[in-house]
Amino acid sequence: MGSDKLTLLQFTNSRRTPGTQRQYRQSVCLFFECLSGRPYTGQSRSAEHLNEMDRMSSEYISTDQNYFSDLLRFASFVADSFSPNTMNTHLSVVIMWLELNDIVISKRKLEAIKGSIEKRRVITKDHILTHEEIKKWYEHLTRIGRVALVIQMATGMRLGEVLGLLPEDVDLENRIVYVRRSNQKRKTTKNQKERITFLTEEALFILNEWLAYRDTFLEIACKKSNTVRPKTRDDARLVPVTNSNIQEVYTRALEKAGLLVRDPDTHRATITSHSIRRYFISQLKTAMPAEMVEALAGHEGYLSGAYRRYSVEQLQAEYDKACHLVSLSSPENLPAIKADLQSQAEFSRSLASENMRLQQQLQSEMREREEQARRISAIEAAMSKR
Repeated sequence: MGSDKLTLLQFTNSRRTPGTQRQYRQSVCLFFECLSGRPYTGQSRSAEHLNEMDRMSSEYISTDQNYFSDLLRFASFVADSFSPNTMNTHLSVVIMWLELNDIVISKRKLEAIKGSIEKRRVITKDHILTHEEIKKWYEHLTRIGRVALVIQMATGMRLGEVLGLLPEDVDLENRIVYVRRSNQKRKTTKNQKERITFLTEEALFILNEWLAYRDTFLEIACKKSNTVRPKTRDDARLVPVTNSNIQEVYTRALEKAGLLVRDPDTHRATITSHSIRRYFISQLKTAMPAEMVEALAGHEGYLSGAYRRYSVEQLQAEYDKACHLVSLSSPENLPAIKADLQSQAEFSRSLASENMRLQQQLQSEMREREEQARRISAIEAAMSKR
C-alpha cells in the first residue's frame, strides 16, 4: 500500500480531539462490520477487534472494490440502526475517509445513495417518562449509572456534559455546577458556552456517596480494562467512564425494569439518556419561568439573556422552589402534600393561640375566685369578732 494511503487507525488517530477520534473510529468500524457481516455487540471495541478492522481497511483501499455498491449497502445498514443525524454522520465519515484515499464518489452517485434511504428516515417516537418510571429505572442501575442519572435529572445536563465534569466544576457546598468551568478547551457542551445549573439535596447526597467510592471503582476498572483506550488511575473526571459505557448501562437497566421498548420503524429505544433531560425541562417549566429553565438546560438562545436578567441567587431561589419535581425521592404530588402540611401547621398554630388564650382566661378566673375567697374570709373573720 502506498505511503499516502490511510488505514482506519491512521485516519482516526490523525483527528485532533479524542471525541472526534472515537466518533470516526466507530463510523469506519461500522462500515467494515457491515461489509464483513460481523457486527460488534460489545460495550467497547477491543484493541484486537480494532486491529482486525484496520487490517481489513488496508486491504480494502489497496484493491479495486465496488465502492458505490458498498456504500449503498452501508447506508441501508445504518438507516436501520440509527437516527437520521447519526446515520448521516457515519455515512459522511466513511465517504471522507474514502476521498482521503483518492476514492471519489461522483455527485450523482452520492445523490442516489441519499435517495435510497430518504424514505426510510423516520423519527423515533420517544416515550415521555413519568416519575415512577424513572424510579423504576434507577432501581436497576449500577452504582455509576445511578450517579449519572441523578445528576442528569437534577441538573438537566446532557450525558456528555456530565461525563466531562471535573471536581472543580462542582461547588458542593452551594450545590452549583459550572458546566465547562474548569477547562475552557474541553468541549463538553453542545454549543461550547459556559453556564451554571444546580444540584438537588438528593443529588448532592448521592454524588458525595459516589465520590467516597470513586477511587475504588477506578482501581477495579483499570484492572479489568481491555479496550483500545484502557482506563487510567489519573482520570480526574467525577464520573470516569465513556459515553458508550453509560449508554450500555442505561439500556441494560431499562431492559431489567421492563421499560426497554424499540420503535418499530427505527428500531431505536424510545427511552434514552436524552429522555431524562426532556423530563427536567418539562417538569421545571411547570413551576419556573421558561427562560430560566432553558438557560439551566443550556439552550443557546436563552443563555446570555437569562444570565443578564437574573443573578445566580435568583436562579437558585427559583430552582429550589421547584427542585422537588426533579428529585427521585419526592412523589409527584409533593406540592399538594406541602400545601397540606402548611395548612396543618397553620391550624396547629391557631390551636396553640386559642389554647394560650383559654389558659390566660382560666388563670384570670382563678385569680378572681381567689380574690373573692379572700374577701369572703375577711368578712367572715370580721363578723366573728362581733
